[in-house]
Amino acid sequence: MKIIIVGLVVNHHSLYQYLLNILIKEFDDITFITKDEIYNQILFSDNNITVVIDNDRLDKVYKNNLSLINEHDVFISDEYFGSFVRLRNIKFLNVKVLFITHNANRWIERIKMPSMTPVLFLEQLFKNKIKKQVDAFITLGPNVMKFMKMNLAEHKNVFWLPFDVANNSTIEKSVKKKEITILVPGTISNLRRNYKDLLRVIRQYYEKHKDARIKFTFLGRIVDENDSFIANEYRVINETYNDRIKYWEHFIDADEFEREILAADYILSNIYPTIINKGIMETYGITKESGISYVIYKYSKPGIVPSFQNILEGFDNQLITFDKYSDLLTVFEQIEKGDINMKELLHNAFLNTKKFNFLLKKESGKLIKYIKTKE
Repeated sequence: MKIIIVGLVVNHHSLYQYLLNILIKEFDDITFITKDEIYNQILFSDNNITVVIDNDRLDKVYKNNLSLINEHDVFISDEYFGSFVRLRNIKFLNVKVLFITHNANRWIERIKMPSMTPVLFLEQLFKNKIKKQVDAFITLGPNVMKFMKMNLAEHKNVFWLPFDVANNSTIEKSVKKKEITILVPGTISNLRRNYKDLLRVIRQYYEKHKDARIKFTFLGRIVDENDSFIANEYRVINETYNDRIKYWEHFIDADEFEREILAADYILSNIYPTIINKGIMETYGITKESGISYVIYKYSKPGIVPSFQNILEGFDNQLITFDKYSDLLTVFEQIEKGDINMKELLHNAFLNTKKFNFLLKKESGKLIKYIKTKE
């Protein structure tokens, strides 16, 4: 059986690595179309993988390699984020097509009047044309998979794979530290995350507790000039309260990113409940998986999350939840005083990672079985 994969999203290299790892155990003819930047981040330990470098955008990669794709038995593609109108002439022939999706509602919701415009009409028309060619979807978490199975009538074949995977050698960590680090991961964007309220609470906390042991790491860089006020707020807090916030103004490489997460005690989410993209609303933890779910899973870390946020199923016992940002003042004080049983949270996190790894192995087996099935 011949399998071909297209993966072009740079920060999805861990997903591609896992997918290749499970496929090479079962199949001996795999082609991976990717770009240089991703190729340099993936370990290719098997000679059965043929790599094709194509640095174009995804719709052009489809066109450039369509005859090659149609020569294979199975085609797996990462999410297409562009205009569906660009795919109007794409026709996958005699190949089983699986699309990885990060945004479930993009494939489910229909644009209704009066929102419909000529442009949106064409988008919906060609989206449906491509959707008819897709045999199965792969989501990035069990919650999103369940949502798609319930709401996507045309496709009953829905699976999930992890955005990232934990090392099986993960061990329980000691909790004895002079300083406590709370880490906020992710690209700095006030459209996706609530920095205004979080930074306001941090200011209030340091004003009340000038000798606090808690420090904050904002592990991401600002990519939009409209969010420059966030960096200014970092600087003001550091100047006023003696360098309590660690942040970056440059790209953070994978090794540095991992070192910072390993050094952290808690992972904090300041994500908004929803995000709107091209007129379609996605809900984190339901129709779109959040990156923080995989951070607390992979690194077995306690999480501090808004009460509305759906994390991976079964992980609730390693979380501290808050209803509104003012509640974080109390949470930080409880952490500072040792009123929260961090040892128990860490133990639960360690067990949850092991359980999720078992669940992941089981789900990966279902996907492999489907790929092998001739329809």
